[in-house]
Amino acid sequence: MWRSSLNFALLIFLVHAVVLQALDQSGFISIDCGALPNSTDWKDIQYISDAGIISSGVAKSVSSDSIRYLKHKQLWTLRSFPEGRRNCYKINNITIGSKYLIRLEFAYGNYDGIKTFPEFDVYLGVNKWDTVGASNLSPGGYKTDEIIHIASQEYINICLVNTGHGTPFISTIDLRPLKNDTYSITPPSAVGSLVNYYRDDFGYSFSDDYIRYGDDPFDRQWRTFMQPDWVKLFDSSIITAGAFSKNDYQLPAGVMNTAITPANASDPLVIKWRPKIPISDVYYIYMHFVEVEAESNNNEIREFNIFVGGRLFSEKPVQPPYLSTKTIRAVVPNLVDISLEKTPRSTLPPSSTPLKFTN
Repeated sequence: MWRSSLNFALLIFLVHAVVLQALDQSGFISIDCGALPNSTDWKDIQYISDAGIISSGVAKSVSSDSIRYLKHKQLWTLRSFPEGRRNCYKINNITIGSKYLIRLEFAYGNYDGIKTFPEFDVYLGVNKWDTVGASNLSPGGYKTDEIIHIASQEYINICLVNTGHGTPFISTIDLRPLKNDTYSITPPSAVGSLVNYYRDDFGYSFSDDYIRYGDDPFDRQWRTFMQPDWVKLFDSSIITAGAFSKNDYQLPAGVMNTAITPANASDPLVIKWRPKIPISDVYYIYMHFVEVEAESNNNEIREFNIFVGGRLFSEKPVQPPYLSTKTIRAVVPNLVDISLEKTPRSTLPPSSTPLKFTN
């Protein structure tokens, strides 16, 4: 049973550090739609062509003018479906009961010369996932859909449905196995999937790209997020191999080694969100904290309370653990502002780095 609820997973990292991890792509399913069979020149992640997976559709390439905006080679090709109302990929070798991050990317790139991003529906099996269209495109002119899904069969069907507003197409299909005790729906007996809404890195140094595998072992994509009333912090002087891999969420080093703090140290750190579209489903917010400063100076204390939507969320003040990660989850009915407010005894302001929303 499918539940179209937006799970907002907020990942807030309180300071910075670097983690070195031995990574592999075991369990990854990475499909480059429209790529030539036996292509071998992908970077970092080994993709396969979809030529042996689906028999319908037509392989296409984005226009030469679009390539400079699409830095990742797997976005340079796509599969278009000018015929048939419903075309489906059947992804095999799925482990029943396992939790997967499923990501679809749609890079139009004016492949057909029409200069109009089409609109069509995407289904996960028989359940509608999303309507893909020109609204809310990424800076490079493409759209990404992500969902966290527990497999109930040994295969997954991903279907594109023509709704009469242009030819459906798709650029990539990624499946990444996750730990089953992370990103869970409440109560445990609830049935549904978590649709990613935001996953942003606070204070990341490069605004024109995002962090993913191999810094992130689960190939989550982290994008830059900044607000005018924040100050960016960067400190790569503390390198602690494996310090954050002990946490089940295994936070990426490139995200953890940057942070933000209020421009005025006496102000709270307020994270403001405005939904892309009105949504009434439940949001899951994941906050991850780590301390790298206070322990080195016994006279300094970082302690704060968490307010979600103006209401006190934390039962007691939070003191981030030194060089290890503390994860706090909040489940809220609406996308609301989050405020980290220092306590009277705190000598350091609240600080944070990345973020993720899922519904």
